[in-house]
Amino acid sequence: MAKNKTVKFFLLVALALFSGRGLAAESDSIALYGSPKYGGGWQHFDYADPDARKGGRVVLPAYGTFDNFNPFIFKGIAATQVAALTMDSLAVVPDDDITTAYPLIAKKFELTDEYVGFILDERARFADGSEITADDVIFSYRSLVEKGSPLYKIYYADVERAEKLNPRHVRFYFKKGSSNKELPLILSQMLIYSAKDWEGKDFAKPYLKAPLGSGPYVLADFQTNKYLVFRRNPDYWAKDLPARKGFFNFDEIRYDYYQDTTVTLQALFSGNIDIREEYIAKIWATGYDNDKVRNGEIVKEEIPHSETARLQNFAFNLRRPQFADRRVREAVGLAFNFEWAKKNLFYNQYERLNSYFTNSGMEATGLPQGRELEILEQYRGRLPESVFTVPPANPVYTDYLSARENLRQAVALLKEAGYDFVDGKMTNLKTGRPLSFEILSNSANGSSFTRVMLPFLKNLESGKSTPLLNVTSGYHFHHVSAESEEILDEIEDALRRKHFLTEVFPYEQEEIRK
Repeated sequence: MAKNKTVKFFLLVALALFSGRGLAAESDSIALYGSPKYGGGWQHFDYADPDARKGGRVVLPAYGTFDNFNPFIFKGIAATQVAALTMDSLAVVPDDDITTAYPLIAKKFELTDEYVGFILDERARFADGSEITADDVIFSYRSLVEKGSPLYKIYYADVERAEKLNPRHVRFYFKKGSSNKELPLILSQMLIYSAKDWEGKDFAKPYLKAPLGSGPYVLADFQTNKYLVFRRNPDYWAKDLPARKGFFNFDEIRYDYYQDTTVTLQALFSGNIDIREEYIAKIWATGYDNDKVRNGEIVKEEIPHSETARLQNFAFNLRRPQFADRRVREAVGLAFNFEWAKKNLFYNQYERLNSYFTNSGMEATGLPQGRELEILEQYRGRLPESVFTVPPANPVYTDYLSARENLRQAVALLKEAGYDFVDGKMTNLKTGRPLSFEILSNSANGSSFTRVMLPFLKNLESGKSTPLLNVTSGYHFHHVSAESEEILDEIEDALRRKHFLTEVFPYEQEEIRK
């Protein structure tokens, strides 16, 4: 009997070890693609200086107002940087390896097809010295999903449940059939609240009391709608971790609130703020003509980067029926004169992009080839054939003739899509509805983008601009003279190639004078 019991015992252990939810191998990182950049005893991120001098104070601008220190709920207006400076996440995603998470609150990771596990660092502490536990992780997750912004229900939709294995070990199990490969990385970036600190409080309500965090700074002082003062925590538990070395070097960071971005330029000149980031080409070109800039007291500097290029763009709402047809979208795009905007609005400081992923390995250039072509071939017949035959390029406005040609193409595309001019309006011939749409601006500096929209609108409508109707609906007669018939023939051929010539009338000079 003893022998049989022994056999059964080891059999049960074997089953446990090899079941679907058996032990997972522990890892020092979560890599979404390929191998992690950092490993093998790394000491700090390459772009961080572990010997950077610490101390000092910096004053930065913030905009608008605030009435809440919890940025993860739908209600209220969150104060700037409170969560980013005072709270830590389970892991850190560096700027030079954005698809990999490295240890912070979690020192080890488990990753299987069924779950992701986080083994917490026993040194992890909140600012009051209390330990960060699995209970805090689960509390943070449930608070975000149940009482946070609706975004988080979608963000974590593929999580089946969170499970505490011991005080420092928590797992998030995935829903059966989930194909969200990014979910482990997403969960690793969750900021962790103290469950004890939130006892008796409603997570869904705005609070103007700083939550207990575990980050490098504590909120030391504030005045609603006026300023925030963060002081570096000398007892920050993670200050010597590789993911934190070289960061958070100021002893004090202060944010002063302003209602207008242009006011902060004068605040910079007067010494009320220390740093101002400029995003408006006009101001960058003309707004810094100041004695303090000229004598070097204020440094104006363009900082090169290797990041994926940031962009502004008009995005079509494909749920609108008029934009369901690709030809309509292309026609609208043809009416945007970027070259004029670049010269007159952007002081030649902007470039038009042909990709959402410019300056990255995912940028499409030329015709598809290699692995890119292999992927696209699976969808041949569902994609426009031009994807395989025409390199991606935006329309160009070089002169008046190219403007006319672009607008002619736009009208031709609209006619192919079932539109035509009716009573001077481009109208859907089936529905009888004129082609119309709204352009919405969603930016902190909406007024600055208005200057881009207005010329675009003028190019879309009839009026003083070069309207689509006037470009295509009438005939325009011009007299051309030259020294020889050969030169006239060359001019005629060139005009025909540009589709600007429909008929030649051999008027004599005397007839023109009459």
